[in-house]
Amino acid sequence: MAAVLTALAGCSDDDGGSSTGKPTARVSTTVESPEAEETGATVSGSSAGAQASPEEAVGTLITAVIEGDTEQACLVMGPSVTGAAPAMGDPGSACASGSPASEQVKTVTDRLRTTFEPQRAGGHPAVEVDEVTAEGGKVKIPADRITVDGQTLEEVVLANSTGLGSGDLDIAFEATETGDRWYVTDVDMNIG
Repeated sequence: MAAVLTALAGCSDDDGGSSTGKPTARVSTTVESPEAEETGATVSGSSAGAQASPEEAVGTLITAVIEGDTEQACLVMGPSVTGAAPAMGDPGSACASGSPASEQVKTVTDRLRTTFEPQRAGGHPAVEVDEVTAEGGKVKIPADRITVDGQTLEEVVLANSTGLGSGDLDIAFEATETGDRWYVTDVDMNIG
């Protein structure tokens, strides 16, 4: 876990404060596709690529990390995380397997997967993110406002670590609006 935190410690110049307001709703990354309405099937947010809100962007990223979906994680990450502009034009080729952006994201997601993955029987993770109010096209969502399979992400990370207590960890995801899509532009992980 120390390697993960070291790798992401430089991603933020923020003081680690938490997001604004109380949750008014929860957004799940499992969304209905138009085809699913007829069959009753659902499509995971990592497959659907929902980025219409900051909650959907963060939920899609968490789902992609847990499922090891590097391409989807790449598509939802923005400049501060990937070191490049969000995927524009042909996002499929920009984030295709083996591309520079994909390789950089793979390094991050591989390190985070065991940290973010709850103990579960399998299948798609149920990720929910508390609805937040964005100001100026940016919002910060702390790990205690994200639920994975019924546990907050903070609880999952603590369960997967050794020697850390609840007061020792501060994780937040910053999402930024670019055009009509939201991207995760910062993953801020602090110990202490």
